[in-house]
Amino acid sequence: MHLIAMLLGLWLSRFASERLQWRAPRVFAPWQERVCEGWFRHGRTAWLGLFCLLVPPVVLVGILQWLVSGWLFGAVSFLLALAVLLACLPEMRVEQTLRALTRAWRVGDQAEENLLLLTLSQGEQPPEDEPARLVFAVREAGVRAHHNLYALLFWFALLGPAGAVLYRLTELERARSQRASNVAVSWRELVVGLHALLAWLPARLTALGLGLMGSLTDAMRHWQLARAGEQDGNRAALTGAMVGALRLEISPVDRDAQGEVLVEARRLLRRTLMLWLVAFAVLTLIGVLN
Repeated sequence: MHLIAMLLGLWLSRFASERLQWRAPRVFAPWQERVCEGWFRHGRTAWLGLFCLLVPPVVLVGILQWLVSGWLFGAVSFLLALAVLLACLPEMRVEQTLRALTRAWRVGDQAEENLLLLTLSQGEQPPEDEPARLVFAVREAGVRAHHNLYALLFWFALLGPAGAVLYRLTELERARSQRASNVAVSWRELVVGLHALLAWLPARLTALGLGLMGSLTDAMRHWQLARAGEQDGNRAALTGAMVGALRLEISPVDRDAQGEVLVEARRLLRRTLMLWLVAFAVLTLIGVLN
């Protein structure tokens, strides 16, 4: 049932994203603000605040999942899983953003390029040098696809709707705590650490998938090179594998050729998603996943 909900959820998210107004940021934002602002204002212990932020919604969804598991031959459980997955899938689709970035790149619309690159990187300023901007775009697309989709699907497949809520809420709080200026250092470090823990295995599976769908040897080599210059091991795995899988040793100078690199990056991410779905299907058929 979870596999079918995953496939249908991805399809609905792709073709009906404008009509889905109950996404995770809207659903969880009031809860985040109420818990986090109250916690900072009273100066309580960070780990206990994070516990209060994550556990109630995860437990609530888990209880609902357990209660409706046998209703109408599993139909209610399926609808719950589908609704939670749709709520947790982000509004920003990396494939769509890359397609728009490719169009802007080919016509030389630098203002649109900057806007789309900022969207991919969640606010990090892109470099001015054109070849470096292309590598930046490819790297950030791999990182964003992992956080927005692959890791979310991993936890959904492993723990069902409760797993999707756990990862998505942690990802939202990580992004919020890194943007906010009034967040305690202990809180930010705890949230980033928990997110890194949840993303550790999915990031390495994503890096492996990128290599298998591109150039595995180059992906593994660039992964090792990225580890030397990147403190975040998860990010190093994703950025190194993304650049290596595309064999982006030297960025092409011609803008049309650079546009083709972005097209191939989009195709690589799509092939990697297909690999994830096939793996989930096989594990479901042999009984490893529910």
